[in-house]
Amino acid sequence: MEYKWDRAYTKTLRAYHEKMIGVIALNHPDSDKAGIVKFLTTNPKIKNSLGMIDFDNKDVDASEMFSPAELLSSFTNLHSDPPRQSMQAIQSKHIIPTIVENKPLVTTGMHKAIASLIGNDFVFKAKEDGKVVDVNNELGIMVVKYDNSKRYDVINLNVHEAKNSGGG
Repeated sequence: MEYKWDRAYTKTLRAYHEKMIGVIALNHPDSDKAGIVKFLTTNPKIKNSLGMIDFDNKDVDASEMFSPAELLSSFTNLHSDPPRQSMQAIQSKHIIPTIVENKPLVTTGMHKAIASLIGNDFVFKAKEDGKVVDVNNELGIMVVKYDNSKRYDVINLNVHEAKNSGGG
């Protein structure tokens, strides 16, 4: 007896159509969800707020080909096999914050752009150039003084729950 959901697991429905180049990222989970779970590229070729897609995929740069997770790991897009790329992208979602962290020696530049792509609930965006003038671990705040003005910002460093949806 065939169920309707059995037809969702066919190669045709899981395949990556060539018109999706520039919209859907190349990586996918290396599991039974392959072809079902798909990720948008960092800069999808979506023309307007209605979600209309530009199907001209002749001139596609790296940001229109790869997901943010792929672009955050240098060299994997060109020198790694797809299952390894997928595993790296999935595992990077579980990174544990540390007190001391080293900057990567070689990057794709995505680490600089990611802050502008993420909402204010998840990252603080400085208004202009400045310096950290105080870090108070007891209160869990950091104070930033901007160079070209008398403005300050106080940043809450305490752990707080935020959601990436408008649902509250």
